[in-house]
Amino acid sequence: MTTEIGDYVNIPDSDDAKAIADVIRDIDNSLMMIQSKQDYIKEAKKALKEAYELTPQSIALMIKLYHKQDAPKHFAQQEEMQSLYDKLFPIKENDNGGAQS
Repeated sequence: MTTEIGDYVNIPDSDDAKAIADVIRDIDNSLMMIQSKQDYIKEAKKALKEAYELTPQSIALMIKLYHKQDAPKHFAQQEEMQSLYDKLFPIKENDNGGAQS
């Protein structure tokens, strides 16, 4: 025996329909937990910004580096980039470091 749901799906029996509904409810609960965590992250970032006057970019980068445990690689790349930049654009006396007009 099959259970018809709408015009599209045939479920072999009511136990299967219940199993599908249970999984969908579980996914819905997971989505609600994800939304709750996203709300917490947003509020925590806002609190850091206000309490310590950190820029959103700085907060995001620190979170990313910590989460991925990627700080040493990031800083090594920054040193390499700074070295390359300094070679390409050496600082001259009376140079403001920017583009010339």
